[in-house]
Amino acid sequence: MKEFPENYFEPIRDLFFRVGIKSVTMDNICSELGISKRTLYQKFNDKNHLVKEIFYKDFYDFKNKVKSAQNNSSDAIYATYIFFQLVKDKQGKISISTLYDLRKYYNPVNKAISKMTNQLVMGTLVQTIRRGKSEGYYRKDVEPIAIANLVSFIFNSFMLKGFIKLENPSSSMNNLADYHLNSICTSQGVLHWERLKQQLKSK
Repeated sequence: MKEFPENYFEPIRDLFFRVGIKSVTMDNICSELGISKRTLYQKFNDKNHLVKEIFYKDFYDFKNKVKSAQNNSSDAIYATYIFFQLVKDKQGKISISTLYDLRKYYNPVNKAISKMTNQLVMGTLVQTIRRGKSEGYYRKDVEPIAIANLVSFIFNSFMLKGFIKLENPSSSMNNLADYHLNSICTSQGVLHWERLKQQLKSK
């Protein structure tokens, strides 16, 4: 993936996420960045190249956030909570138009990003479930891969919110996290989760 300045990446990504991809022209991007088309084309061959670089960088930034959160979490329950929050924040930033455009007009990029995202989600969930079992917070009979597949499927359904009408996607994701943890936790884990929720509410 090509390196380019953060002051290019965020404005372009936010523009794509906010209004879609197809309707955004290279002129719009230059105007947003306050640069000439010549400067933009020195970094990107064309719009297809730009779209690929933006979405790949966005994925790797998300992946780094997930890995950092997992490595710095005190236990599996807190790691799971943070992971659900990261997914919720990620999904909340992408408009329906962006998802539609990515699938219809940039499908190779969409397929590649979807594959990497699914691998990241599955790997993170399986690792966290195994960690929770070893800590005594998750039940010993929980099958990590089966549960990870189920949660991953639900995450993908949330990404189709343009077709699945959710009154409050943020609240729905919080409810999903609560349901998920209560389903797989031991009695010790449930108590720990309840204490954590109270601490989060008081912040």
